[in-house]
Amino acid sequence: MSEGQKASTAEPSRRNRNILFVVLILLLLASNIYLYLRIERNEAQTQMFQQKINEDSLRLAELDQLYQEALMSLESYKGQNASLDSLIAVKEQELSQLREQYATLSLQKRLSEEEARKAMERMRAVIADLQEKIRILEEEKKVLIARGDSLTRTVSTQTVTISQLKKSTQELAVKANLLYTTSVHATGVKVKGKGKEVETDNAKKADRLRVCFALPAAGTVAPGEKTFYVRIISPEGVTLSDGSSVLTKAETGTQVQYTSTVTVDYDQTDTSVCAYWEQASPFQSGTYTVEIYQNGFLIGKSDFTLK
Repeated sequence: MSEGQKASTAEPSRRNRNILFVVLILLLLASNIYLYLRIERNEAQTQMFQQKINEDSLRLAELDQLYQEALMSLESYKGQNASLDSLIAVKEQELSQLREQYATLSLQKRLSEEEARKAMERMRAVIADLQEKIRILEEEKKVLIARGDSLTRTVSTQTVTISQLKKSTQELAVKANLLYTTSVHATGVKVKGKGKEVETDNAKKADRLRVCFALPAAGTVAPGEKTFYVRIISPEGVTLSDGSSVLTKAETGTQVQYTSTVTVDYDQTDTSVCAYWEQASPFQSGTYTVEIYQNGFLIGKSDFTLK
């Protein structure tokens, strides 16, 4: 075979190989493009899926936070009264059922935005309903408290009235047994030989003060020993006393000093009683006041003057 024939035979073979290489290159290029597009699509799907997971997680987190806040809100109302605690128990059960529902949806990867929104609305509705019922209970409680306060004030007023009536009745009973003096005579006394007493209005000559008062015949007053408290007040307004003798005024409850006491055996007849006061220092000139007390009540009063 000549050289020219060999050359013409090799040329088509070389061209066929080149075509094959081009075809292979195109196939590889097409395969790479296909793989690239598929990878891109998978990444987009992965991103979309991841985004949905993140959105579901956020919705679940929001729902769980709202659930916990609702439970805390319920807890804050517990322990006030039995009716409210019973109502709270019902609302806790409703919240628990709602939580179970959205938890099931989350496991099934089907918690959509709309479902999450509805779950939140139902939770808020549970709390709103509880708060409304609590408001009604509080209003009823205020009414009951107002009625209770009114009743308490009424009872308190009646108690005070009864107490005052008892006190008045007791005072009347005590006063009914008092012997109000028919007369009170007080004067200075000069003591002469053999203890003879001579009245004097001279302050320097008086050895003692004598207070005599008359008790009436009273058949309504029980007979027996009666004690009377004599109070002599000096011109300076000071009670003549040893400093330790004190009586309590029945009508005011205040305590005052008294001068002396005298006890008589009363027999329901007219009775004259006298009491004395002596002191080491001379008596002052001026007007003295005499008060007679029985059982804390003032039963007689008079004035006298020493010159």
